[in-house]
Amino acid sequence: MITHKAAFVRPLRRAVAPVVGTIMMVAVTVVLAVVVFVLVSGMLSPPPPTPVSISFTNLPWTAGRHTATIESATGVSSIAVSAVTYQVLSPEGDQYFVGPGNATQTVGGISVTVTYVDADGNARITAGDSVVIVVEPQASVAAVEGGVIKLFFESRQLASHGL
Repeated sequence: MITHKAAFVRPLRRAVAPVVGTIMMVAVTVVLAVVVFVLVSGMLSPPPPTPVSISFTNLPWTAGRHTATIESATGVSSIAVSAVTYQVLSPEGDQYFVGPGNATQTVGGISVTVTYVDADGNARITAGDSVVIVVEPQASVAAVEGGVIKLFFESRQLASHGL
């Protein structure tokens, strides 16, 4: 006697309905697109501006005149000389000049003139240019000698230099 074992066949079952599978694939694609966008958008921002750096050579006072020559200047190539303002302070912090260059201001009988000398004539701050401070009367140089001159552009300090 031959016995046949009935073959047990399981009915076909799908793990996920086709509609649900399609929705999941679209969702994964959208998530990946968002992740790639976030990563790439961070790389598209422009680099930060070059930090401003101006260094001067220090020349001694001569006959009421002090010349500070710019030795090097970085991050200022777009700044027009006419847009720079100056502040001259005594060692005690008293203000003897504030405002644009090529002008004279008098405080307590002491006149201070600040002039920007554009050596290359390009109207921009560059190495080789000078800032000249003249104090009159000459006997009053002691009031600002040892003080500081500060250069500003749009209320941002660009540099300072000991007098």
